[in-house]
Amino acid sequence: RLLTHLNQQARQIVVQQGQIPPAFLTELTHISRGGQIALEPPQAIVATACQSNIPIKKARFEAAIARLGRKLLRLKGHIQLTDGRFFVEWAGEQLSYSPPRSSTETASAFSIIAWDISREELDRTLDLG
Repeated sequence: RLLTHLNQQARQIVVQQGQIPPAFLTELTHISRGGQIALEPPQAIVATACQSNIPIKKARFEAAIARLGRKLLRLKGHIQLTDGRFFVEWAGEQLSYSPPRSSTETASAFSIIAWDISREELDRTLDLG
């Protein structure tokens, strides 16, 4: 999605859990098009961190993720749901829950990267209280 938006000639592959085939990397070539190198992400990309000490209902969290739809690029961190604490990750358009990676925290803390959405709309969508 986003890569096609930024560079229509870029070759794309499906990657699961960060496993990139070595052949893909060795076959990469840089093609100079005479333009400036980007020093920051495009305006259409927004990132934010969410923190809460209040347990979140799983259905409400998943509804917020569904509302973001294809605008959600990445989500990663810990979430305190009403039925327990989890490490949560959105990657490759899949939401996954796994055991927490730290046992000392009880709050939710996760980061989100989205595109084609304003920070205000992202914050409203993620109002999970």
